[in-house]
Amino acid sequence: MTATRACQRPRLLREIAPTATGFANFVTAQRSQFGRGGMLTKCHMAHKVAKLGISVHIANGKTADILPAVLAETAAHTWFRPSKTASGKRSGWPTPRTRPRRQCK
Repeated sequence: MTATRACQRPRLLREIAPTATGFANFVTAQRSQFGRGGMLTKCHMAHKVAKLGISVHIANGKTADILPAVLAETAAHTWFRPSKTASGKRSGWPTPRTRPRRQCK
């Protein structure tokens, strides 16, 4: 994720704390050419997931072998640090524990 302000060159935000606010002011709101939403949408969801205690990384998916490079911390990417303690509330996302069990006949 690159940060831009008026009259400044874009720069990579390497880490976003779970308590960070206002980082959306630095993100461009335009959509990607693939129609999957822009960086602002990705950042909002990444921040939401990080607040649930899950580490999130955003990197350039067009780069070859990007996942191993992110894990090795050799690729440029933005890391949304997870909360140390996930909230006790349910996220509303389906998980194996929240789905009803099938009845065998």
